[in-house]
Amino acid sequence: GDRREDTGDRQEGSDRRDSLFKFHRVGVLSCKNNILFGATLPQLLGILIRNRKYVEWFKYGVRICCLLMFAIFNTILSVLESIRHKFAISQVQLNDEPIFVIGHPRTGTTLVHNVLSSDARFSFATNLQVGFPSTFILMSNFQWLLSFFVDKKRPMDNMELSLDLPGEDEIATTLLSGGCSAYMPLFFMSQYKTYLDLLNLNTTKERLDTWTASFLFFLKKITYWNDRSLAKQSAHRRLIIKSPVHTSRIPTLLRLFPKAKFIFCYRDPYTVVQSAVHMAQSYYWYTYLNEPSDADISDFVLDQMEIIYREYFKHRNLIPKGNLNGVNL
Repeated sequence: GDRREDTGDRQEGSDRRDSLFKFHRVGVLSCKNNILFGATLPQLLGILIRNRKYVEWFKYGVRICCLLMFAIFNTILSVLESIRHKFAISQVQLNDEPIFVIGHPRTGTTLVHNVLSSDARFSFATNLQVGFPSTFILMSNFQWLLSFFVDKKRPMDNMELSLDLPGEDEIATTLLSGGCSAYMPLFFMSQYKTYLDLLNLNTTKERLDTWTASFLFFLKKITYWNDRSLAKQSAHRRLIIKSPVHTSRIPTLLRLFPKAKFIFCYRDPYTVVQSAVHMAQSYYWYTYLNEPSDADISDFVLDQMEIIYREYFKHRNLIPKGNLNGVNL
């Protein structure tokens, strides 16, 4: 059905709804590991203003102030970077055979992404690039500063968290689009239903156009920068693209890249749910701008899983024969 009919407002008494999983509040004052640190001031203010009635300004005031201060720095770098590189980026012709690593969160997509990205024949976006999509060219000179805001290990699985490792492009799209992304529940979990249409991009034309423009601009920018040392007559390398939410976007991705290849990662669904709940407890608290109830988080985990798998199995036959492979981890 159409989930957009839900306003996304937390209903009265929602904190008393039965919840399948229990969570405990952590890190309210933490300013680490928040993907909004890469936002420019217009991007961040847009997100805050559009969602102002949901933001818990006092409870998360320290976090918001840190984000605003960093956004000012990002904005200065972004203006300089845009003046120098924006036209050249707009002229980039993308390789039309990218490889999408897809699969529900916690199915091993990061492992597969890391392995494929070690092959020099391919290009990929780093954590620095996805985290600072408007400024990563100049921000590379200030990586020492970022060490204060990024842990060395991922909170949910203790894997290495390096700015040079492959990252998820949807993070960049979230920032470049000013919040037109399926990752918005990471900040406003209590209103997650207002963003469910962005999981499969079965959304309004305005939202779809905004997401598409931001996504393609980011792919062009990393292609431009990562392949800058190649001879001008050389074709750009194929991109390895990984964000779990792409699993439910096959029709849109094929419209943009008809020759794309897909690698679908899967594992035992009960293990996936347990791991997804663990990630919600160990990581999501670093990003919230309002405090959700246990039921909000539980419902999000289960609704996201249902939509991702429903859309994948509904549309996987659209992928041309030979262009889809599976990996059981």
